[in-house]
Amino acid sequence: MSCYKNDPDTDEVIISMEIIDDFEDLGVVIETSLQNIRLTIDNIAQCCEDYGFEIYDKVLKLEKKCRGGKNFECCFLKHVGSKIIAINWASDEVCKKVTWKTTECAIVTVETDNDTFHVCLYNERSEFYPHSYSVNWGDFRDSDTFE
Repeated sequence: MSCYKNDPDTDEVIISMEIIDDFEDLGVVIETSLQNIRLTIDNIAQCCEDYGFEIYDKVLKLEKKCRGGKNFECCFLKHVGSKIIAINWASDEVCKKVTWKTTECAIVTVETDNDTFHVCLYNERSEFYPHSYSVNWGDFRDSDTFE
């Protein structure tokens, strides 16, 4: 587990948030003034699996759901300009509330000065169709396979 906490004297602000939806990856890249935060799951569909990512607000209301093979235009404007406070794996409490329907998931919490949001990478049918995920922020890199 690795927590990224921004130096309070440094203004690391979100410049943009973009969806990646190509032949290799599905997820989100959060570009800040100091780094690119990349949260992705592989986008190689084998059959009828249900995988992708979801974005939840701080009260765990679903803001956006993006699944493999479908194009979405997401509006991330409310987060642009916000100062990054911390990035970490989600707490057990968040995981229990978000994963009620999901077989396998990895949830990252992004705390800003304006809001907190959670990015959930998931694979609902991991017992049949494995998918790998990758998360990168600061000097932290992690990847694993939902299987």
